[in-house]
Amino acid sequence: MNTSSMFDTNEEIERIYEDILVIHHYKPSPPERSFLVESTKYQPFIPPFAPLWALQIKGKLYKLSLPIEVHISKEGDLYFAENETLLLSGSGQSIREAIEDIQSDVFYFWNYYRNLSPDEIIGDASRLKEIYENLVIEE
Repeated sequence: MNTSSMFDTNEEIERIYEDILVIHHYKPSPPERSFLVESTKYQPFIPPFAPLWALQIKGKLYKLSLPIEVHISKEGDLYFAENETLLLSGSGQSIREAIEDIQSDVFYFWNYYRNLSPDEIIGDASRLKEIYENLVIEE
């Protein structure tokens, strides 16, 4: 039986448990009923999305006015973090790396769009400029 660690030191899913009993606990609506479902193979849980409430860039924390919904996926050995509204994606060997990658893109485009004047943009760029201008709470 191969039982490698489910979480690395950053508590991210890196490997799949094989041939072990895992019990998943579900709480359906209405809340008075809950039940257990048993399975014989562990399927790693990759959250479908992660809300990003702040950007951590070079040791500095930038709070966001609204959370950015980052969709998480995995293909092969790479994890991907994507946001359709901002037209951004990041990738990495772990979920943390993918989120750090997209955070750096958000930070870059926040600086880029807030420094453009309205007459320098056309099309979808005006929508993105409006989003980025109000995205970060500057303290």
